Amino acid sequence: MDRHSRRIRQKAARTITSFFLNTFYRKLSSLLKPITPITPTKYL
Repeated sequence: MDRHSRRIRQKAARTITSFFLNTFYRKLSSLLKPITPITPTKYL
C-alpha cells in the first residue's frame, strides 16, 4: 500500500515537472523568437 502510494507520488511529481518544463520552454522560446527566428533542433 505504502509502496503503491509512493509510486503514484513519484509519477505525479514527474508529470508536474515535465509540465512546468514544457511551459517554461514555451515562454523562453516565445521570448527568444524575435531574437532568433530559427530555433535549432539540435538543442531540443
